[in-house]
Amino acid sequence: MTAFVFVVLCSGSMAGREAFAGEADIYAALDSFVWKEFGDGGPRLLKESGTLSGVGFAYLKEFSNHLYLNPRVELFGGNVDYDGATQSGTPVATTVDYFGAKLEGELGRKFRMAEPFSLEPFGGLGFWAWVLDIKVPSNSSGSGAPGHTERVA
Repeated sequence: MTAFVFVVLCSGSMAGREAFAGEADIYAALDSFVWKEFGDGGPRLLKESGTLSGVGFAYLKEFSNHLYLNPRVELFGGNVDYDGATQSGTPVATTVDYFGAKLEGELGRKFRMAEPFSLEPFGGLGFWAWVLDIKVPSNSSGSGAPGHTERVA
């Protein structure tokens, strides 16, 4: 349903194409990724780090009353290093495959000031979901460190 609303906002109907004319951009993204988890007592349980890359689509529509709408959708993924331990405490160094999607948007209003300045208060919402696959370590023979797939939304 969310994807349907996004497509309708970005495309418009044949009869109202001028009302929906806006600026569309396709972009590439490259993010440095670091994720750390800590136990209750403070010790680090795991660290994932590496590069995630993605491709996205953004749309900017400014209406005649200076309101603007800026929805974005992005797919991302990559392989990052994993440095952690099993639940029994055995150290594990392996990799994690990530694949995910972002759906974000902003709604705001431009207040024109003296050129070239403007004031633009806005609000936004976003939703991220991803799947990660922790690989079985190559040195896991008998270590009790199986791989693990996790879905987060």
